[in-house]
Amino acid sequence: MTPGSEEPAAQAQAIMECVLGLVKDCRLVLLALEHPPKPGESSSGEAERILSFTLMSAIDAGLLRTLEDSRQVLRHASQP
Repeated sequence: MTPGSEEPAAQAQAIMECVLGLVKDCRLVLLALEHPPKPGESSSGEAERILSFTLMSAIDAGLLRTLEDSRQVLRHASQP
């Protein structure tokens, strides 16, 4: 998507779809990171996994908040 290639409303819709895709990707990564330590996993490996899980959780929460805020804006804009 290049600037000016679409109408602003279509660009906004495309961006919201990208945000939703990022939420789905975050959830997949979170599922992969959410497990007890595997046999043979080093302490540093476990710490890195936990840190990555925490960071992805924060990103997920921020993306969800963005979607919720966008929904609120659209709801207010559609009222007479």
